[in-house]
Amino acid sequence: MIEIGLVEDVELAVRLLAHFLGDAYREEEHAPIAPKFLKYPGSHFREICIGGTMHALEHGRTEVLGTDLLWAHEVVLTGKAIAEESERFIHTTTRKRGSYFGRNQ
Repeated sequence: MIEIGLVEDVELAVRLLAHFLGDAYREEEHAPIAPKFLKYPGSHFREICIGGTMHALEHGRTEVLGTDLLWAHEVVLTGKAIAEESERFIHTTTRKRGSYFGRNQ
């Protein structure tokens, strides 16, 4: 497993889109939107490519459009924001470690 930190270079962003989209990558379609994904980690590129591909397939297309990737980008960001917000409301347990299953009660 390789960790790719924040992508701050447009050329790297284009290369990641090409890598994760594989045969679905079209430079004229995808390269112009690559700058919109700067300042996100490599894992974000992977997720938007998977999400964008699924979105295209759900709409009966095998061609992944730039709009599919932008849609996936927004979905990932929205999901992240919802997850971060919900963490504020998770009740922390008052039980001590090891108190489950009748031990240390």
